[in-house]
Amino acid sequence: IAQGLLWFALFVWLGPDQKGFAVSAGIKFAVAPYIAFWLIWFGVTKLFPEMTMLWFCVPDCVAAFLLGPLMLGMAFAGVANVARLPHIGLLLVDFVMSKDLKVSKWRFCCKNSIGSLGN
Repeated sequence: IAQGLLWFALFVWLGPDQKGFAVSAGIKFAVAPYIAFWLIWFGVTKLFPEMTMLWFCVPDCVAAFLLGPLMLGMAFAGVANVARLPHIGLLLVDFVMSKDLKVSKWRFCCKNSIGSLGN
């Protein structure tokens, strides 16, 4: 509940430019991975029924302790600060802002041009 309230407050606080980044980060780093993990976990528990009662909360724990904070952190940091992350910042921004899952065009830039963009 706390993460949902924090997401709502953060979304109200963000400017119009940052809302698209926040929504895309939420979908690509929280919602889609959670659904995929839940479906895989559902399949695993069907193959091994003895795990159902012992480990039923694993997908929710992954979402609460990994995916939710990752999404909130990226949304709070914004495009500029995420892009400043060494080595992966531009790739993350490109992935979040792209409409498809094609290989990022930043991979094909030379090392010097990526380094100069961060300065």
